[in-house]
Amino acid sequence: METPQNISLEKVGIKAGIITCFAYISYFIFMKYANLIEFTELRSLNFVIMLAGLYFTFRYYRLKSKIQIDYFKGILLGIVTSIVSVILFAIFIFIYFKLVDTQLLQQLKNNTPLMGQYLTCD
Repeated sequence: METPQNISLEKVGIKAGIITCFAYISYFIFMKYANLIEFTELRSLNFVIMLAGLYFTFRYYRLKSKIQIDYFKGILLGIVTSIVSVILFAIFIFIYFKLVDTQLLQQLKNNTPLMGQYLTCD
């Protein structure tokens, strides 16, 4: 069992990033099967998922370590959590568009006026 002094900031960030990524994936699958995927505005809720993931990460780390998080440790914890969750979600999306639902990328390209021109469906 880890004592409050030797709780690894990186391990907590990686675990929280993985959990946050699963929240992203769950939300994506919910939107896909509820036929809400074409509403661009609903994608902004990913920001809320990220904020919740970061909040609970900081809260967990503070409770387990029994210390206040200083500025640089807090930034490091937030960066690790964010990078892990976003990279894993990007890998999931790439695999999903490439292997599972190739038509969805074309549909998103047609429904996204600003960024749609930069999507490639090859």
